Amino acid sequence: GIVPLLGACLWLAAARALGSLILRLVGCGEAEACHPAFSFALGTGAFGLAFFFLGLLGLLRRDFLLAAAIVGFGMAFHGGMRWSAPALRATGWSEARPLGHWILAGVLAFSAWHTLILALAPAVEWEVILYHLSLPNLYLRLGRITEVPWLLYSHWPHLMEVLYALPMALGDDAVPALMHLTAC
Repeated sequence: GIVPLLGACLWLAAARALGSLILRLVGCGEAEACHPAFSFALGTGAFGLAFFFLGLLGLLRRDFLLAAAIVGFGMAFHGGMRWSAPALRATGWSEARPLGHWILAGVLAFSAWHTLILALAPAVEWEVILYHLSLPNLYLRLGRITEVPWLLYSHWPHLMEVLYALPMALGDDAVPALMHLTAC
């Protein structure tokens, strides 16, 4: 599970950094750009749209995905990653918390640990096998996003599934579950 964990951590950091970079480029102040959850969500959407457009252009192949990921990761880490004490203070982590917050944090940590263990296990859920992993696999084989008339779920928006194409192009089907966990 070490390689999938490292891959998911790299994606998490790159999505957060890209989101922070986008926030700064559109003129948001430093406090808004440092909020990790908002930056991560914005970066995830940006990576998803980039991979989605590659798929629509018929460029959903391993070499183009790797090139786009390297460019995106490079831009993100060069201009977007800023870890500082003011950023942590802006999120409220430096303040003292009452006992109820620590109990809630413990419950959430236990739930996250349980979900992490499930994410590292092989996929057996029907929707994961039916479309979460089969759609990106099919798109990778075809090299593009295309209509799949026999699969109802292929007609829904699926930016997360397109994001799964990168680790699947590298031969890893455990990273998508960790990416999904991270997004949740």
